[in-house]
Amino acid sequence: MHRSESTLRRGNGHSLLVRRVNDASSAFQFLAAICTLLLISTAAWADSPYRFTAPHRIVAVADVHGAYAEFVTVLSEAGIIDDAQHWRGGDTQLVSLGDLLDRGPDARKVLDLLMRLEQEAPKAGGAV
Repeated sequence: MHRSESTLRRGNGHSLLVRRVNDASSAFQFLAAICTLLLISTAAWADSPYRFTAPHRIVAVADVHGAYAEFVTVLSEAGIIDDAQHWRGGDTQLVSLGDLLDRGPDARKVLDLLMRLEQEAPKAGGAV
């Protein structure tokens, strides 16, 4: 069996061991070890508070900048709100990527709408 190892240093201070295996038996053992690690890590994450079941639909918005009318148009076109600006997204998850309030004239309206939708969405199985 011929095996070579090298360690790669990564910018974050961690190192990664790279192993090259040149025979089938060692390759199988290496693959079995990787599968075992994956199973162990999956089991460890099973009870994690950071694990959740993915929704069938995610809508992400960013850089609203207080532009309320445009924000309402986007949410309406995406099927998140109805004509009365209430949640109609079902089990959709609405994600804001930031810059909601910066610069625009209607920052408070944007925030009020999102806060209301945050209360309405769970009743339909969705989330904000």
